[in-house]
Amino acid sequence: YTIEEKVIERAYKKLALDALVIQQGRLAEQKTVNKDELLQMVRFGAEMVFSSKDSTITDEDIDRIIAKGEEATAELDAKMKKFTEDAIKFKMDDTAELYDFDDEKDENKFDFKKIVSENWIEPPKRERKRNYSESEYFKQTLRQGGPAKPKEPRIPRMPQLHDFQFFNTQRLSELYEKEVRYLMQTHQKNQQMKDSIEVDEPEDVGDPLTAEEQEEKEQLLEE
Repeated sequence: YTIEEKVIERAYKKLALDALVIQQGRLAEQKTVNKDELLQMVRFGAEMVFSSKDSTITDEDIDRIIAKGEEATAELDAKMKKFTEDAIKFKMDDTAELYDFDDEKDENKFDFKKIVSENWIEPPKRERKRNYSESEYFKQTLRQGGPAKPKEPRIPRMPQLHDFQFFNTQRLSELYEKEVRYLMQTHQKNQQMKDSIEVDEPEDVGDPLTAEEQEEKEQLLEE
């Protein structure tokens, strides 16, 4: 094939695809060619051929040219028919070679699909995350570690006393220490009784803050 023939063939393919797209969209305009236009097509250039005196073209040459043209046209029509059928079936096997004008196939050409399939690496599978229950986790941990440790008593927080605030720091510290000492000793005694530990002489746990001392503490903090 020559370059011109290849160009014509590609142009016919493009026209065939355009026709398919237009037909699918029902946008094709129905136009018919009248006999005057057909006659003008046939006679185009004929006057110049027959009026030329220096022409050496014989009738046999004309017949041979016409026969060759008809043969080439029939071959092109057959190709276009097959191309149209493949396009309708979405079987575009020649798409990769649309702009390849070489007659012979390149044997050293890389097979891209084969290379990809041989070097394909499967992506890692997604693992489902486990839903952990915090309460269940701590229950299991405590069950494995033996009996649960008794809770410490809740100690009241000592407020920060700065010198520039003019608090009675000494008296507040005395009340705070008395309150904490009572809570700690009471907790220790209750724990010993719970664990059935015999104590020779019960220790004096002291007295909690009285109502007057509690009121005094609140007043000192408000000063």
